[in-house]
Amino acid sequence: MNQANQILDSRLRNKWIIYIGILALSSTLLSWLFGTGQAVHATGEIASFQEVRTATLKTLFVNIPIIGFILGTIVSLFPYKGATYTQKYLRSSLLATLVLEAVVFIFTVIGSLYAVFIRL
Repeated sequence: MNQANQILDSRLRNKWIIYIGILALSSTLLSWLFGTGQAVHATGEIASFQEVRTATLKTLFVNIPIIGFILGTIVSLFPYKGATYTQKYLRSSLLATLVLEAVVFIFTVIGSLYAVFIRL
């Protein structure tokens, strides 16, 4: 594909991938460091700390990217600068994943601050 008709520059794509990774790692560390460790299954059973860690990793590194790429599939259907669907797909998928990871990070920061102030 010619560089002139790409709508996502490779440098920008790489930056977005790095930002996604940084946000996911930061959310993981914050939740592990400041998390209360108290979680309850839908059945009412108390979840162990290891179960909470596993769920955190699955959510941040598997589920959110999958949801981002599903949203990217939908968003790619909208017209944009005469680009083809395949040109728009990666751009919209990465952007959706970045936004989702940022939202989760913001809520993780809020939850971590709440956990710190509760302990005081």
